[in-house]
Amino acid sequence: LTRAHSYWVLLRDMIQGIAEIVANGNTVHSTVSLGQENMKTLANLRDLMGATVLEALAGDLVAFSVVSGEALLALRARAETLAAELAPQAIGLVDAWDFTDAQLGHSAIGANDGDLYRR
Repeated sequence: LTRAHSYWVLLRDMIQGIAEIVANGNTVHSTVSLGQENMKTLANLRDLMGATVLEALAGDLVAFSVVSGEALLALRARAETLAAELAPQAIGLVDAWDFTDAQLGHSAIGANDGDLYRR
């Protein structure tokens, strides 16, 4: 239950944060204006986060008949579509957090082609 609540708080805050940006004319802190492409990326991140959270809780959601197995399959397909749409921005999104190579470890996140093993 604690995990589900934590996921809910994170997702709620992300939804509210994006809604505030939209309400302010796609402007952050009254100084930075976000273009349509940035807003689409934020919306895709929000939706992917929601899909990921629901997938993480899939067992409980099915056990308590909150969602059907078919709905979870559709959710998985949507998550895959969103991940594919976000792939071109993945390097920039990760770089924005300024993780060092050591923090990323042996990850394909920073590889443009996603192929960690040819390095």
